Amino acid sequence: MEDGYGVMLDILGNPKQVFFIVIDGHGGRAAADYVADNLGKNIVKSHGKSEEDQLEATIRQGYLLTDEEFLIQGGYVHCRNGVWRVNGSLAISRAIGDLHLKEWLISEPEIKKLPLTSDYEFLITASDGLWDKVYLCNYTNIG
Repeated sequence: MEDGYGVMLDILGNPKQVFFIVIDGHGGRAAADYVADNLGKNIVKSHGKSEEDQLEATIRQGYLLTDEEFLIQGGYVHCRNGVWRVNGSLAISRAIGDLHLKEWLISEPEIKKLPLTSDYEFLITASDGLWDKVYLCNYTNIG
């Protein structure tokens, strides 16, 4: 399995600030591990350069920094087992790494900000490996 995850608790000493990430490691274990180990740290590192009300900009900077560092270290993602589909490339629009695909892929995240209230019982974060197999009516039966 090439998917991975990352967790950071007590961000900047605040127990209410946490970071969770699920990574679809289409390019192999090394790519997923690199993102799991570095993305949260890079978002926190970028936080010091941004104002509090610029959370989205901070997150974007963390993604772009992680992508840049991964590529500097020689990281890349390649086609394996016939997975690539669009122009001989991935069937996704965003990725970290993939230097040779930068014309078609971006590393900037899509960000959606939603209020988290007590009305919500749980939050599911997963890659397409789960979403491809679990139907909408089954989400609440997980766990």
